[in-house]
Amino acid sequence: MTCYLYGFAPGTTSVPDVRGVAGLPVRVVATDDLGLLVSDLDDDLVLDESEAPHHLDALLAVLDRGPVLPVAFGTLAPDEPSLIADVSAQAPALRRELERLAEVVEIDVTAVDDEASAVAAVVAGAPDRFRPGGDPLVLGERVAAAVMQHRGRVADDIVLRLRELSVEDTARKYASNPEEPFLQWAFLVPREAVGKFDDAVAELTQRTPGLVVQSVGPLPPFSFVSTGAVGAESSSAVQQGAAPAPEGSDPFRSGKWGW
Repeated sequence: MTCYLYGFAPGTTSVPDVRGVAGLPVRVVATDDLGLLVSDLDDDLVLDESEAPHHLDALLAVLDRGPVLPVAFGTLAPDEPSLIADVSAQAPALRRELERLAEVVEIDVTAVDDEASAVAAVVAGAPDRFRPGGDPLVLGERVAAAVMQHRGRVADDIVLRLRELSVEDTARKYASNPEEPFLQWAFLVPREAVGKFDDAVAELTQRTPGLVVQSVGPLPPFSFVSTGAVGAESSSAVQQGAAPAPEGSDPFRSGKWGW
């Protein structure tokens, strides 16, 4: 029977009554002081992307009780012995990661603004530069460039403020067009500071007209650990079994399923 792997937790972890992919129960395989969070899949069961939120549900249930290291949605092993053998060589590194992340959680932050408010802000800041007249195409390009610079400054201010309440941060995704959120960032936040972090996010929205800053979390630390297949470089025992994400992207960092 195929083993579906959600991630890792301390070996003493007990899993609450939660259903994972395909509505299957989640159990712990204890080995090398690690808890491997798995479900048992029939060999002919094929998972599609609609199961990704259930992968997250299982991890969140464990995160409520302590640290968890996630792996990518769709990570499979042929059977339990193969999984244990594949993980054993990496057990010391995995335990160190669990210790490092024992008291922190990930919170993902996005920021969007109202384009009219952004244009008004840049024009008000340099009215002589944006006087009507001349070539409208040139003026439009000048305003667009100024709006991008303005958004960059706002994004820097948001990250600097929230960095005060986190221990580590990283970009989740960079905007490729003006319609995307101009800030998509991940923060590693101490568990006891989550409330203060949420208050700071709300304050950032309230103090700037047209700006909306939103957060999602607590989450497992998807952005701060490798979510690739465990042992992929050294063994074929653990593989990706679900539909892959587009090349060059990680579904757990792109927000494709809402996180």
